[in-house]
Amino acid sequence: MSMVDSRPHSPHVDRVFWMPVPDQQVPASDGTVEGAGVRAGTRHAFWGRRWDGQEAEVRTVCGVVVNLDESSPLDWITMPECGPCRTEILRVRGEMRS
Repeated sequence: MSMVDSRPHSPHVDRVFWMPVPDQQVPASDGTVEGAGVRAGTRHAFWGRRWDGQEAEVRTVCGVVVNLDESSPLDWITMPECGPCRTEILRVRGEMRS
């Protein structure tokens, strides 16, 4: 006997991707903005399978409209995850705990 998945089949439930979204360019330690500056921002979630690399302006899971761009490995490390995005994903998937 096989088990049936009772979750609704929808891209909004099954597919989510995360991307770092920079807020601004932070100056490097020597005060210059160019070069080795670290970008401040947040890793937001987006409904769908992955970023297509084309659309620049998209809506995050938490409802913010942002511009997507290529990110660096440092962006993934330094930018914190968006709590409201995580909460909304869990709410839509029915995984919120009271």
